[in-house]
Amino acid sequence: MDYTEQYEAWYRNPASASYWQRRGFSKETVAHFRLGAIPDFCGMKNAPVIPTTPLAYMVRNPKRIPDKDDRRFFPQCLEYCKCFCEDHIRAGEPVFLCESELDAVSLFEVGGLAAAMTATSMANAYYMRSGWTQSMRMFMSFRILEFFPVVRGRKPSLLLLAYDEDEAGDLLTDQTEMLARQAGIPTFDAREILFSHVTRTYLTDEKGEKILRKNMDGTPRKNSRGELLARAEKIDCNEALLADRNAFADNVKRVISEVGEQVI
Repeated sequence: MDYTEQYEAWYRNPASASYWQRRGFSKETVAHFRLGAIPDFCGMKNAPVIPTTPLAYMVRNPKRIPDKDDRRFFPQCLEYCKCFCEDHIRAGEPVFLCESELDAVSLFEVGGLAAAMTATSMANAYYMRSGWTQSMRMFMSFRILEFFPVVRGRKPSLLLLAYDEDEAGDLLTDQTEMLARQAGIPTFDAREILFSHVTRTYLTDEKGEKILRKNMDGTPRKNSRGELLARAEKIDCNEALLADRNAFADNVKRVISEVGEQVI
């Protein structure tokens, strides 16, 4: 089924704007990716949606859907889209690789071209209800084996690895570095530079703590300050954008200019 017409309707859904604004995205970025909201998705009202191809989409649901059998979009994304923003991978140029569609959009927002695996964020609802599990490890390993051939085939000059700062991100970084060595493509783990401002911001800035204390649907998190700060050390590109937009943009530019010039 081709969802192109639905994407336009979901993009124009008035309820979608506030969610994507809370994610830190400008109107221009929202329009570029046609980010929207599905009025009613499996009982969810105004579920945020990211189009991945005309044949598949990813729902970013602030509240988990308990029944995985209702996730009709999930198998479609796995089948029809191995790489989100494949056109951002250009021969002879560096590119960021990240873990989810939302991360790629976050990097685009501040001037970075990124490609991402698909469906990894919603895999949490399947496999990570009890934390980092062997099932989740196997799923991520499978996804990188599907994702990397697309990346390799477009012949980038350098892979700037921007996976999440957590267990899954560590696994993907290790596996991507191994596959890239075999393909003769240089890599750089960009996370330390990209996220260098985040923990400091959350430790010292009242705004940062307010961000951590809210879910994306606006409801408060019931966490102690210590738990929130521990969470701040497991960061992704969208959380880095929300923590400090200007600092994140500067970090992206630093990675592109300093690291790119050294390797190329």
